[in-house]
Amino acid sequence: MLIKLREARLEQNLSQKKISELVGISESYYCQLETGVRRMSLPIAKKIAVVLGRSMDVLFMPADFAKCREDDSRQADRSNLNAR
Repeated sequence: MLIKLREARLEQNLSQKKISELVGISESYYCQLETGVRRMSLPIAKKIAVVLGRSMDVLFMPADFAKCREDDSRQADRSNLNAR
């Protein structure tokens, strides 16, 4: 999760200071979120996702869970095809 957050911020060419200003939190608090020292609230997570232009699941969902969701989706698609 934390790596995704940092990577997304860097892809947008945003400093920790700039993103903290856009989100409305202190720079030190944002740094603690990005490094995993502190946990963020849902409202802050939503604001960060909006600022970074990403969905919350892309930013915060563990990669193995995202893969699991994709596999479930493919299985459902196959089931729908077999039912026809």
